[in-house]
Amino acid sequence: MQGLTLSPDRPLLLPLPPGEPFDAKHTFRCGQIFRWRLHGDTWYGPHGRGALAVRPVPEGLEVRAMGAGIDATEAWRFLGLDRSLLEVRERLAGDRHLSAAFAAVEGLRIVRQDPWDCIACFICSQWNNVPKIELSTERIARRWGTVYRWPEGVEVAALPAPEVLAACEPDDLRESALGYRCGYLVQTARLAAAGAVDPEGLRTGSYEHALLELLRLPGIGRKVADCILLFALDKPQACPIDVWVRRVMHELYSRSVERYLPDLRQRSEKGLSNLEYEAMVRFARDRWGMLAGYAQQYLFHARRLGRLGTGINRRDAEGAENGQD
Repeated sequence: MQGLTLSPDRPLLLPLPPGEPFDAKHTFRCGQIFRWRLHGDTWYGPHGRGALAVRPVPEGLEVRAMGAGIDATEAWRFLGLDRSLLEVRERLAGDRHLSAAFAAVEGLRIVRQDPWDCIACFICSQWNNVPKIELSTERIARRWGTVYRWPEGVEVAALPAPEVLAACEPDDLRESALGYRCGYLVQTARLAAAGAVDPEGLRTGSYEHALLELLRLPGIGRKVADCILLFALDKPQACPIDVWVRRVMHELYSRSVERYLPDLRQRSEKGLSNLEYEAMVRFARDRWGMLAGYAQQYLFHARRLGRLGTGINRRDAEGAENGQD
């Protein structure tokens, strides 16, 4: 597979071994990545400065690419195919709630996004819902990035490199409906363009080092940093905690979580504090170890879809299906 070229009009088959499912809808629409869409039987979306088309077939995935720098190995890694889901399930099989989550959203893969794309998108995600995040990033990609048009007529806009956004002023981004996030995105782009932060280089260092580097960037707090670490920087122990993960932990693991923060029951209806966030991360790491990120994502997605946990109502489930945070 190494070095095999991907083209826009001739698909290359990436075979899936027996017992290694890939569910495109769960993978591309679970909140970990943005602007991937289904047209016909094929999923289209951006990756780095290029674009990919992924078509599930019985033998595996047929993949095409446009733009430079995406070969078969890169596509294989991006789609999370280099990690065995069978092994992940076996290592987490002792947790009955996770077993239910795996069954509910089988085939969800944690992708490996382009680091700069992931940083830019999750800066845009602060206090935002999925449709608005996708609206903003689409406008940025179409104005300053590259628009790829597939032979079948589908268009995909790739985000610009940090050097491009570094030359902008925050006010230039106002039409992208980012609000106060405009300044954060431009400032972070300037740091990346100047070499003050190396998004790609953070993949090879420790979780702790990468976390500290991300927290230095404008507009990145702990939850956003953990999302970037998990979805782009090869840190499967990262465990982002948001309202859905917090809720499912209270519902399914309340007694265990309370040992990490004794008065957690009294805090459970209030806003998520830094103290509670850290307590839940410690709980997740102690329970699931280096696979805490996989556990989190399966619990998160299954709970948002109304397929796991207690106290689920129709409004919760419909909001999740519509991409509401």
